[in-house]
Amino acid sequence: MAIGQTLKAIKRAIWIGWKVDSNWADPFLFAIYYLIRPLSGLLIVGFIGLVVLNSGAVGNFSKGTFAYFFLGNTFFIFLVSVTTDMSILIPMDRNRYEVLKNIYITPSSLRPYMLGRGIMSVIDASLSVLLTFTIAYLIFSALVPGGLGINLAAANYLLLALTLLLGALNWLALGFILSAVNLLSAKLQFTLQEYVVGIFYLFGGVIFAPSILPNWGQTISNVLPIRYFLAAVRLSFSSCGLDCLPVNTTLEYLAVSTLGMVVISILLFTLAERRCRRLGLIDQKAEY
Repeated sequence: MAIGQTLKAIKRAIWIGWKVDSNWADPFLFAIYYLIRPLSGLLIVGFIGLVVLNSGAVGNFSKGTFAYFFLGNTFFIFLVSVTTDMSILIPMDRNRYEVLKNIYITPSSLRPYMLGRGIMSVIDASLSVLLTFTIAYLIFSALVPGGLGINLAAANYLLLALTLLLGALNWLALGFILSAVNLLSAKLQFTLQEYVVGIFYLFGGVIFAPSILPNWGQTISNVLPIRYFLAAVRLSFSSCGLDCLPVNTTLEYLAVSTLGMVVISILLFTLAERRCRRLGLIDQKAEY
């Protein structure tokens, strides 16, 4: 009975997440926003790389380098979308909609609701990455001399699917960690995810190889799951380029980091929830 109730709560939360995300505009306008937001960022970075590639200003900048940061920026959208949606979930439901206290006292409680909303974010992010990759791939395949060097027909889609699954679990866990912080704070709701995403972007091998970082930067990079996530994505397209790691090693590190993130997220969210209840902060609001 408890399992059935939990699954029902997760299903309802997924439906609510879709309604919250999509009911602010007519379907056509929403579809444009849904695509333009991630695509515009990728196109900016892509055209900068295209200018550098065609100018020859950087001697070792090649199609392999272009494919490296093309894939990195495309699939980094996955992390940004999930963690941003999860991070602002607590502040939005507590401050704007004022329903967090009502959700908290329901029989299914807060976690299934958050998990359902997180799953909806994963679905949104997956569609966004797919559409962004398809359109940007067509654009830059025509503009980059000789093509991008990414052979879609020869790609390892099984490895890609496994990587995306582990990545989804990782980013959901990270979203729970950020939500745990926001449970105890009413001041970080609009900036917390920006700090975390910025660290992941700088040290995660998104646009340049971690090997060019100083030793302390490489140490940080080696413990971030985003590095192994992106490395596995690039391996699935046979385009690891500047940061080649063996497939088995990459998947092992990604699996271990996923397990670690899930365990840490459960512990931190449990501790934050208990402290939040003890201090009476469930319905705490930030008034500006």
